[in-house]
Amino acid sequence: MALSKRCFRVDPPKSLDIGKWQITVDLISRIYHTSCGVIVQFKGNEFSTIVTSSNHDNFLSPEDSWSWEIKSFCRRVVETREQLYVNDALAGDEWTDAPPVCQGPVRSYLGFPIFWPDGRVFGTICSIDTKSTNYEISFIELMQQLRDLISGELQHLSDIEQLQKVATTDALTGLYNIRGLNSLGEKRINDQQRFHLDLAVIYLDIDNLKQLNDKYGHEQGDVCIKVFAKSLKLSFRKTDIIARVGGDEFVVLALCNKGSEIELQQSCEDVSQDFSESFASQYSDSIQLSMSYGIKIYDTTQSLPLKDMISEADRLMYAHKNRKKLALK
Repeated sequence: MALSKRCFRVDPPKSLDIGKWQITVDLISRIYHTSCGVIVQFKGNEFSTIVTSSNHDNFLSPEDSWSWEIKSFCRRVVETREQLYVNDALAGDEWTDAPPVCQGPVRSYLGFPIFWPDGRVFGTICSIDTKSTNYEISFIELMQQLRDLISGELQHLSDIEQLQKVATTDALTGLYNIRGLNSLGEKRINDQQRFHLDLAVIYLDIDNLKQLNDKYGHEQGDVCIKVFAKSLKLSFRKTDIIARVGGDEFVVLALCNKGSEIELQQSCEDVSQDFSESFASQYSDSIQLSMSYGIKIYDTTQSLPLKDMISEADRLMYAHKNRKKLALK
């Protein structure tokens, strides 16, 4: 799930209404008469505050973060995946050495784990105070209900992400489809200008796939396409956009430094070799499976629509295919 890789503080999902989370933590502060209502994300080895209540005596800010290694109440919640209520952190020995207590103002903590839809812990929702507290059970249950609202929002975000993935992904190969290519391609063009890089557009086409379909059936042709897609993933970078734009046609968009054409050609040759070797023994008696490609590199001064860039790479691919046909005669 791509969402779980994002820090919501610095890169919130576009579909997230962070204002609702702000209302929730402000509500916690008012209802519990507490110094701090907060939603915390746990990611990697760090806790980060996503939103924190806006009351004047709040001691946490949205920029605060702390390491997993630090003894903290939120760490205990994540470890146990259960709620934690410490009404007086100075009443016993368990929490007196915790930095939020011995080096900070925390005296009371009520927190619940927030879960991703797949069951992993997203973080915590907490009521933190600088004085001891004595919450009634109804207050604790209310916090649980607020937690469930946040978990429901994460489910909603996950559903949106899944729908977007289905809409932009090719079902057979798992690569982007033409819709995904167009959407991410525009972002790559913006990145090209922003980072002053070249943009390589590579058009690739499987040779003789129609012969394979006619002789062995489309099911075997689909196997061929999936193997080709795997070769593309192995030969190009994870940051490159790889898309299936037709039955046996593919496009790669890659940001690169000047003078990268030889490196890109080598990547294409790696694809060709890996793909051909996958089927060399199976069809060597009748069908020569290979691929043709065209590479066009654009610098930041060449401002063209993405479809025109792809069309030029397509033209170069057909030129490559025709040269190979002539060489065989």
